[in-house]
Amino acid sequence: MVPNDSLGVVLKSRGLTLKASKPFYANARYRDLRQAASLTAKGQAAEGKTFRIGAMPLPQRNNSFVSRNLVTGIQATEDNTTVKIKDYNKNVEFEWGKSNNLNLNQDSLNIKLNEGETYVLSGYTDIQANLEGFVGALIESDKPIVVNTGNYLGTIGKNTGQDAGIDQIVPEENTGKKYALVEGEGPAKQEKVLVVANYDNTKVYLNGSSTPDKTLQAGGWYLIPNSFYTGGNHQNMFIRTSKPTYIYQMINGSSAANTIGMNFMAPLNCGLPKRVDQIPDITKIGNNAYNGNIIAFTKKGATLKVNGTTETGAVPLNGNTNWESYKISGKTGDVKITSTAALVSGF
Repeated sequence: MVPNDSLGVVLKSRGLTLKASKPFYANARYRDLRQAASLTAKGQAAEGKTFRIGAMPLPQRNNSFVSRNLVTGIQATEDNTTVKIKDYNKNVEFEWGKSNNLNLNQDSLNIKLNEGETYVLSGYTDIQANLEGFVGALIESDKPIVVNTGNYLGTIGKNTGQDAGIDQIVPEENTGKKYALVEGEGPAKQEKVLVVANYDNTKVYLNGSSTPDKTLQAGGWYLIPNSFYTGGNHQNMFIRTSKPTYIYQMINGSSAANTIGMNFMAPLNCGLPKRVDQIPDITKIGNNAYNGNIIAFTKKGATLKVNGTTETGAVPLNGNTNWESYKISGKTGDVKITSTAALVSGF
């Protein structure tokens, strides 16, 4: 979160580096008067040299109300790091460049950073190309960096509410080919899933189908319709891709359209943990309390517990019955989630 005059310049005192003598979790929560968001740090898995950007593809240009935006933040982990951003629409106008008449209509940016220094880009909806022209952009560096991306104010539904949706992502080598998602609480036009391809000829298969629903080229993206969520007492979706991809879920915290957010999703794999211990004060951002759900996936037949209580209501994952999903409401305070098998969870 930076003011306009801090966009597009090297910042020496913004961004955080957290270190400890033993492993720990970090979850950053942000709030202003009307918007709020949660960003989960990915630890050392976030450090890398190649990333594909995701964000809410904004649905409409707006010259009079331009608060909706794209935003990406980069931090270097070593001195003398060169970062190149490319593969975006050259008509994208970043806010700092527009204000200073710099780097307009360029198809790449080059940045030099030292350890701990950060660089933030943003663009607003008064420019047509800014609506979705930065989605799928490629960030490359010669030394490890970390990247946050999304929209500090965004939506994917026309004439509807908006909210913050940001997350920290991982480099392409830590993405995967199998993903599971649980639908949130929002309207269908806001509950969709964004697939961003790392490689050419990436086929996207949904809910176990042997026929690809879409084939993408590197940097291309597909916003999966809500109709692919299926299930019983809650709905889920299974995505398989022929090559590793980035998956971003647009998800609402309630039925209100102005509770949309964006989560970067972890792939299903054999190396997942069996517990998340812990999510602190799960309903709080500062002194404000919110409602929401825990979402989780674990292997079929495994026992899932929240704070030691066994949960019920699992729904088989359509297209991959080795996994099942949970959607759990009503939890407050510190939360510990455990399973007797591999676990993916969020809130």
